Amino acid sequence: MDEMKDKVVVTHLHRSGGMDEAAYAAFLEHSKTTHPMRRVGQAEEVADLIYFLASARAGWITGISCPIDGVMYHFPGNLKFPGKWSDRVA
Repeated sequence: MDEMKDKVVVTHLHRSGGMDEAAYAAFLEHSKTTHPMRRVGQAEEVADLIYFLASARAGWITGISCPIDGVMYHFPGNLKFPGKWSDRVA
């Protein structure tokens, strides 16, 4: 795999860069309003994809650029959706 294209994923990155807990919580809440699925990603979701792609089950998958961003790849920018995107595609 050449690259992972993730968006807002809950990690320690922002906090280790100096963002305090209140600011980080506000950032995550705001991110939910700009994301079509109305939620942010979890590190475990990204790790699951990496684990799969490193496994023998993905032996035929090579050299990809993989968006793991809960549909943001298809809807860039600050989108305001009424309701949750996941309700519309389920």
